[in-house]
Amino acid sequence: MNRKLVFYDVTLRDALQAAPRTPSVKERVNIGRRIKDIGFDYVEAGFPFASEYDFQTVKELSSNIGGVVAFGRATKGDIDSSLNAFGNNKPILNLVSPVSREHIYKNLKLDFNTYLERMEEIFDYVNKETSKRGGNYMMIFEDSSRADKPFFEKLAKLAADNGAYSLTYADTVGIEMPRTISKKFSEFRNYADKKVLHGIHTHNDLGLATANSLEAVLNGADIVQTTIGTLGERAGNCSAETLIEILRQNKDLGIDVDIDTREYEKLNEDISDTFGISVPFNAPIVGKNAFTHWSGMHQNGDRKANLYRPVNPDHWGGEVSYGINSSSGSIGVKHVFSNFGIEIPESKLVGIVWRIKELSGELGRPIRSDDIQSIAREFELI
Repeated sequence: MNRKLVFYDVTLRDALQAAPRTPSVKERVNIGRRIKDIGFDYVEAGFPFASEYDFQTVKELSSNIGGVVAFGRATKGDIDSSLNAFGNNKPILNLVSPVSREHIYKNLKLDFNTYLERMEEIFDYVNKETSKRGGNYMMIFEDSSRADKPFFEKLAKLAADNGAYSLTYADTVGIEMPRTISKKFSEFRNYADKKVLHGIHTHNDLGLATANSLEAVLNGADIVQTTIGTLGERAGNCSAETLIEILRQNKDLGIDVDIDTREYEKLNEDISDTFGISVPFNAPIVGKNAFTHWSGMHQNGDRKANLYRPVNPDHWGGEVSYGINSSSGSIGVKHVFSNFGIEIPESKLVGIVWRIKELSGELGRPIRSDDIQSIAREFELI
């Protein structure tokens, strides 16, 4: 029997940490609602203690939809601020706690035993306060990849024993590799009661966020934290779209994904505009070039039998397109010209193809619509 993976979106918070543009509360709420509408289980709306802006985002979004999460540190001040943001709505809090010696000793300037005593009080407090409001709390462990293992195990067990709904392993600095995350995550799942859900949160500093999240999922992760378009702090987080497609294409993994991605491309574009973050041209699935063929060989194979489409663009609200430049061949050139209502007779095709290769080299760029019109006039096609 297949198992369902819980998708937890952190775009509204993590993308903001890397955004050139700060969207309005209304814009963030709109994006959050759309992410939830396509099937994400949770949407982390913001960090209420950090600003009135985040407070209002959590307040507005939680009044519109369920599954909204407020991020905060494991302190009473942050907890109270998050609870107030939810008002009468069901509160779901995601509290962050460091687990590495560097953070506990150097940043917080505490020893492990003192910190554990403090956290026992915090866990008791947040469990009581969320429970009486019909909600719950989750724990995410900052810098898990560099954690002091004995301390990490004690803290995770303490949280689970005090009502935590889920425990999340965070590769905060993006240094894990699939082979290391496999071992560490398996150990992490044994720290506490198996009835507690276990999550994974990865960063993309070394380009391995999605691979590491996938490895954690294969080693039992119940929840995966992702962003749309790999957005997030520094080099970004795990790409929701890439992980979804991997799981869809590999059904033998036995993991169900219940997310409707048919309008995902439009959602990604709107998120990009809202946060002012340009999506890389060649980003998997959501990049402008993801479903575009330039090479003559690829265009030929695609026209004949879809030989170069590892991902079906229809599933993502995208479409196949052909570009023409110095590497394109006759199939692609004919197709692109026909899209402009220009039919190329066979007698002129070779000449036009070579003219395109020559012109693209001269211009140092692909052929654009105005170039097509100019070439068509040159060869007396219009």
